[in-house]
Amino acid sequence: MLPAPVDDDKLIAALHKTKPHVLHLAGDAARSLEQRVPQDLGRLNLSSVRLIVSTGQEPPAAAHRRLAPYVEPDAPYPALAAVSVTAEPGPAPDLCVPLTRFYGALIAGDSLDAAVSAMTRSDAGVSAVVTVNCRPESVLPTARKRATRGGGSDAPDLYTCLDRVTDRVPQRLSALEHLEGGAEVKEVVVLSGGVADTPIGTTCLLLSTLRVWEGRRDRRALYLNFRPRARDAGLPSAPPRSDSAVAETVSLLVESVRAQVERYDDWDAPRELGELERLLARKSGEYRTRTNKVRNELVSAAIDLIVSLAPSGTHLALALDHFGEDEKQWGTAPSLVRDLFNVVLNSASAVSVVVTARDPERRETANWLNAFVAGRRTVRLEPWEEDRGAPLLRELGTRMGYDWHNPDEWRQLMTEQLQTIKGDFGPEFLNDVYSAAVSRFG
Repeated sequence: MLPAPVDDDKLIAALHKTKPHVLHLAGDAARSLEQRVPQDLGRLNLSSVRLIVSTGQEPPAAAHRRLAPYVEPDAPYPALAAVSVTAEPGPAPDLCVPLTRFYGALIAGDSLDAAVSAMTRSDAGVSAVVTVNCRPESVLPTARKRATRGGGSDAPDLYTCLDRVTDRVPQRLSALEHLEGGAEVKEVVVLSGGVADTPIGTTCLLLSTLRVWEGRRDRRALYLNFRPRARDAGLPSAPPRSDSAVAETVSLLVESVRAQVERYDDWDAPRELGELERLLARKSGEYRTRTNKVRNELVSAAIDLIVSLAPSGTHLALALDHFGEDEKQWGTAPSLVRDLFNVVLNSASAVSVVVTARDPERRETANWLNAFVAGRRTVRLEPWEEDRGAPLLRELGTRMGYDWHNPDEWRQLMTEQLQTIKGDFGPEFLNDVYSAAVSRFG
């Protein structure tokens, strides 16, 4: 969704950043692009686009004709399919419900023809015309559905905050691209620029990236949250340990692996996990000396466990969230990087490391980041420009179900909140709006 009016440069820049599988042309967008076809169509790099969708109130034949240049075999970047969706003439037709069914069906893995049928059946006033250059089920890649273990799992859901994640598609795609190449070139991906204690900053960018990553074939993710447990209400506490950062990190690792084994059918508990649990069962006093034999055994067993999670043909994203943020971790974080995470990162297994760092230039953060013996790729959360406020609040409202269910009340709240923006703004603004909406509407 781009704020109108959309000129060529904005559209080209958006396509370059997001590399979408689906290009949705709403309102007059298809007509506007048609005026530049075929002379300027080549300027739009549609090489990633597999499906083009247009919505409007034109007659179906005219709407479909506007999409023909994008699916012809001699087009600069021919799409695999095009769908024109039109509504019967009338005052302000609402395409929200049928389009929600359409995209919901595609997300669920239905073929294009089944998704179109689900949309048109939901509203007799909506029609669609389809062109395909391949079998309908081959138009879009289907995310791998990870089956959860039967009988329910006590492991907490990692992705509960993602209902509020909005407009971070370019950063998420950049992180995914870096992760894909990370196992070969041994790079660490740093997500930075988040706002402290805001649940839609770097942590949710990390989690949304991991969720997409896990949906890809032969991709795994292991999330380690180093934030002190006292701040994480509802999460189980780590077993009591001595002041050894190694023992605490290994305990967190074991807990995270156990949670993944509980969540997913394709995660089996490796024998290395049991070995590490046996080592942790020793008395805490044995971990006090940094150079003692037990510490070295813990580090070696932890390395073996992480490497075992990326067997041949798979690629593991090892995510370190809030690592090195607490004052108690500042002195030990660099040694953990050198002795544990560097070895894992540079192992023969396909393991990539992604970390969050609110301020990479801070001395304490730079100390442990510089300890990585690997290249570094940084993805920064930039603030939004002031004119992005209204579109972002519309997206947030749609996610929360307010846009269409309570239009008058929501519009009034948005007007109030937009008046508080002065210049560029960050995710804390969306968090404040979310809290205000929950307080007012429930």
